[in-house]
Amino acid sequence: MIALQPPRHHTRSSGDSFQRSRPAFEKLFIGPVMVFGEMITGGHYLEVLRVGKQLAVGREAAPSYVALHRNLVHESGFFGAFYRGFMPWGLFQCCKGVPVLFVQHESMHHLQATAGWSSNSAEKASDFLGGFAQALFVNPLQKIKVSVVACQNMNAMHPTQAFKTLIKQNGVLSLYDGFAPMALRRSLDWGIRFAVTSEVKNWVIALKVREGQSSELNFWELICCGMIGGALSTATHPIDNIITN
Repeated sequence: MIALQPPRHHTRSSGDSFQRSRPAFEKLFIGPVMVFGEMITGGHYLEVLRVGKQLAVGREAAPSYVALHRNLVHESGFFGAFYRGFMPWGLFQCCKGVPVLFVQHESMHHLQATAGWSSNSAEKASDFLGGFAQALFVNPLQKIKVSVVACQNMNAMHPTQAFKTLIKQNGVLSLYDGFAPMALRRSLDWGIRFAVTSEVKNWVIALKVREGQSSELNFWELICCGMIGGALSTATHPIDNIITN
């Protein structure tokens, strides 16, 4: 997944106080819209295949991704497989962009304005805090979605019935099973994404300035910087295996 845009640094006025009129409430909207676009264009199905592969860990002959795709299509057709578990649990997860961007932005502001942290330290810490906030929001939805992806009977149920069945079988607290590794994974994931993306952007800008070019990054340069950050954040994938199983 491509890393979202890292937060901009806050600036101080001559009175050494941070100037802003209100929290960045627009980030409550921007995050979900970006995640929704990614999920409906194939991101959700790639996650379905990933979960299917992870659930096969320990089998003597784990199915290939091609075999998983064929099995899913056989069970529910191409469209049903492509959006398996998406309605409504995957759709709700689009809101995972809400805590990341908003909590990250607000925590960075307060770490600088109230705690007196440096811009660089506040930015790095806020990345991890944003990921932790996302884990609080995502964990119950991920629990239900994995159950739907893993079980054809659950997938065939009405969403309300699937939710009630899971609660009846395992209890309400089961929605937060695996929260510790989830929080660790999300915090590290977003910390790495934003930190690496920010550093790559700074390097590209410095290179362009040395060559006498504008310091503004174009669309494709921003995409490439984000892809590098997203690619390196996959170092947290082993933790995701623990969460799923």
